[in-house]
Amino acid sequence: MKNFKVKVLGAATAIMVMAFAGSASAASVSTSEFGTFTYTLSKSGSTVTANTSITKYNSSTKVITTLEVQDNATGKMLANVSRTVTGGSSSSISATNLTATKLAAFSAHEARGNGSVAKYLASTF
Repeated sequence: MKNFKVKVLGAATAIMVMAFAGSASAASVSTSEFGTFTYTLSKSGSTVTANTSITKYNSSTKVITTLEVQDNATGKMLANVSRTVTGGSSSSISATNLTATKLAAFSAHEARGNGSVAKYLASTF
């Protein structure tokens, strides 16, 4: 029984450490035009960041990342930012100095060329 309590306490401590270190949502999909399309939404400290990356691109390919952050309790908009990179493999955008106790974050990730791919993430931090 003592060994069981130690394991439970260890697991609880690990979960708490991970929660305070920041959290993230991430995914990737394989596409014929853009190769591996990877997109993430994460929080570290008082900064929320959205990233979009692709492995195949040319000089006219656009990689677009949009981030919206709200105070989860009130719905008040805290940040609404977007970044477009043309001819590159990635786009990243951050919102900083977010001090609300609980945040709701929404991100849109897109690649445009001859076709397009769009993916969305949402998370509370």
